Amino acid sequence: MKSTLEMTKALVIASLAALLVVANMRAAHGQPATQPPWTDVQIVGLQPADQSVLTSPRPAFSGQFGVPVDPSSLRFVLDGQDVSRLAYASTWEFMVATPADMLPGTHTMEVTGKATNGAPFDRSWSFMSAAGTAQNYLVLTPSRDYANGASFIISGTTMPYSHVRIAAAPMVMQQNSLITAGPGTFVNDVYADDQGQFFVPVYMTQAGPAVIRVLSIDPNSDAGASATLNMID
Repeated sequence: MKSTLEMTKALVIASLAALLVVANMRAAHGQPATQPPWTDVQIVGLQPADQSVLTSPRPAFSGQFGVPVDPSSLRFVLDGQDVSRLAYASTWEFMVATPADMLPGTHTMEVTGKATNGAPFDRSWSFMSAAGTAQNYLVLTPSRDYANGASFIISGTTMPYSHVRIAAAPMVMQQNSLITAGPGTFVNDVYADDQGQFFVPVYMTQAGPAVIRVLSIDPNSDAGASATLNMID
């Protein structure tokens, strides 16, 4: 006579076999596998972290997504205001700046979008803006919109040792004023020197109208700055 343990093992094996049969049948008929729930999309490595008290009235944030997302579906909303025009995002990460000096108090940044499997998500974090004065800035060369073929140089000045990201994308790729990674997008990360200067050669796959977004985050205060240039032939 079989023991209870043996019977339990047999039931487990039978259940797993049944699930495998169902999965194979779905695959054979072109049905998608069960998608993970939207709660699987987590924001990890957020800097500055959730619930931080910041000394800059105009901070910037960076982070990663726990699972791959569709960057063209993303929206960044600060206290109810869409700030996607100040952001860059890829399948796995993002950077976003705040648009203006904020009043002291608690503020909330929200990110909505879809995972690559189509599952929607809505994530947010809060931070306290203290009555600080830490600021960041960007002075770019060129300082205005211009056109100069498929390769050119972006240089500028920001706070010393800031993390600077330069993202250039064909103008037709802009989604919700958000610049996203994709075919034809150029992205490079550099750090400003001790004088706050940086220099980045940009190489596009082809000449034509493009949008260039430069984001800078001061590592000491998390103060952010964002600037956008439109290249028009």
